[in-house]
Parts: sequence; structure tokens; C-alpha cells
Amino acid sequence: MLPMMAELFVACCDCPEPTILNYTNCDLSVTSLDNSGEKPQIALSDTILKSAYGIRVNIERKEGHCEIADRHPSFFQLANAISCDCPPELQYLPLDSLMAVKVFSVNEFDESHWKNSDVSNFFYVYGSYEFTPIPEFINHLPATLYDWTNTNFEFDILLMTPPEFGSEHQFIIVVELSDSRELEAQTNLIKFIE
Repeated sequence: MLPMMAELFVACCDCPEPTILNYTNCDLSVTSLDNSGEKPQIALSDTILKSAYGIRVNIERKEGHCEIADRHPSFFQLANAISCDCPPELQYLPLDSLMAVKVFSVNEFDESHWKNSDVSNFFYVYGSYEFTPIPEFINHLPATLYDWTNTNFEFDILLMTPPEFGSEHQFIIVVELSDSRELEAQTNLIKFIE
């Protein structure tokens, strides 16, 4: 009886090895947002209040290669998965990481930011009624995914300081990745109104 109890005790703390899959950040698309309502919405017009502009950033992720662990679960391992605090059986790890997201103004923005200037500091990530500077948001992103039902990673950035010059504006979003690649997308031309 004692050897059986010892096996049960050891088996309860023996979690099965998770299956590790990899993903890569592959493509970037952007959409202009209208933030004049209760929450940001995809802009239905090319005219937006200059104090209510935002950009939805969408990064498409694709599954890379798989490493499937050779597992033969026993009764005790299955019982362990139910009763112990084991990691999820599927884990998706990145082959690259987001290092930075930058926003460039195609048009003159203000006296200090001419054409093609970095205006990232004027945009904040919006989520759950909070505003977070883009670098802080990127630094706190979890790399490991446990669910592959939605392969796109999407977040909204809102313009906190409207441009001083001109009424027509376009922005280029650049995502810098850890493998030295850059993903780039440009917004449609927007006319800002007061």
C-alpha cells in the first residue's frame, strides 16, 4: 500500500509537458478610428473631429513550426491535469517579439514636427478606459499565447494632441520586430475638422 501512495503523491506533482508551438508576427494593417462617441469606432467617413482621431493597429500572426512532445499520459497524469496547477497543454511562443510601435506624420503636424516626423508621443494606447503610452504598452505585452482562436493582435491608439497645421493628415505606423524586420502600414487620408 505504501508504494502505491508514494506513486500517487509523485504523480500528482508531475505535470505533462506542454506542446510548444511557435508563431511569427507577419503582416500589419491599420484603420482610422472615430473616437467622438462612447468608445472608438471604425471611421465611416474620411472626415473626423481632430480631437477624436485614432488608429486601430492589427498585426497578423501566423503559426510557425511545431514541436510536439511525445507524451503517453497515465491515469495519474490525467488526474494531475485536473487537480494540480499545471501549465496549459498548448503554448504558443513567438519566433519574434514586438520591440517598438512608431507613428510618423506624412504631413506637417506642428512647428516641431514637419513631414515624416515621429509623432508617437502624441498617441496613447486605449484599452479598458485607460490610456497607456505606446512604449509602456509594448513592454508589458505577454509573449506566450495560450489560445490560437484569434490569430490577429489588435489594439487602438488615440491621438491625444491634435495637429496644429493643415486639415488633411495621414500617418505611417511602423512595428519594429526583434528579428530586425519592420512591418509598415499607412492610414487613409483623413480630413480633420474642429
